[in-house]
Amino acid sequence: MIKLLLLCLALCGGHRVSAQNTEVLGTLPRANEAVTTSYLGIGHKGALDTYLSNAAYGGMSIQFSQKQTMARYRLKYFSFHDVSSSISFSSMTNRLGGGSFLGGEWNEIFTWDHPLVGTQSFDLLFGPSAVSSVGFLYNQRNSNNPAQFKFLLAAAVSGKAIYRFNVLKRHMALSADVTLPLLGFTFAPDFDEPYYFLAAYSGLGSAFRVASPFNAPSAFSDLTLTIPAGHRNRISMTYEANYMGYNINGHRSAIANHVVLVGLTSRFELKKD
Repeated sequence: MIKLLLLCLALCGGHRVSAQNTEVLGTLPRANEAVTTSYLGIGHKGALDTYLSNAAYGGMSIQFSQKQTMARYRLKYFSFHDVSSSISFSSMTNRLGGGSFLGGEWNEIFTWDHPLVGTQSFDLLFGPSAVSSVGFLYNQRNSNNPAQFKFLLAAAVSGKAIYRFNVLKRHMALSADVTLPLLGFTFAPDFDEPYYFLAAYSGLGSAFRVASPFNAPSAFSDLTLTIPAGHRNRISMTYEANYMGYNINGHRSAIANHVVLVGLTSRFELKKD
């Protein structure tokens, strides 16, 4: 499937895109410019958290997102700065239909990009990132431990690839982003007692643990196709796949999110007072 997609893009004359045209989709912002996309989408979220239940849950989610890339040419090594924000809500049930989870999640990813490859049709960037995620799971059947706080704060690495091409003389762009957290902190309580017992006897601060890919693997990724819509408007269609989990002191958590998003992309100049 991937080979077929690449063949179609090649036949569409991707290498004939002019880098001098700042309106070409997928071109990185110039100095004092920013490219912003605002999204709305629906998808599927799956969750397992043994603090709440040994059953796996899954269901529909709704998500609002915004992504922005700004030029930072004054910096020596990192020419661009990406900010990705999203907030999602979900309703999930287990396979037997005998229980339900409600979930909410707020993610922020800040990335400093260093260009590795830059051609008329292709850009490849790499750099460090900071990832923060705050959320909750609420078990509507469990009166003893009804809710679980979700938290991740980590240093990460990110990579971005952008491919520009033409279809019927219409500029388009395909981009992919991947962020992998490497070291940080996550919230993972040891025991099955409610939070007020933990706070009274051991303190909730003890539930914040060092997180790494070995005990708390996480990944954030998306694939975006941007197409023109009128003279100035751009529509971006994104498939996003995220995962956060941990396996710490006998408790396991795993949250997977798959969502399809549609957004409007705008390019504007940053004004300085």
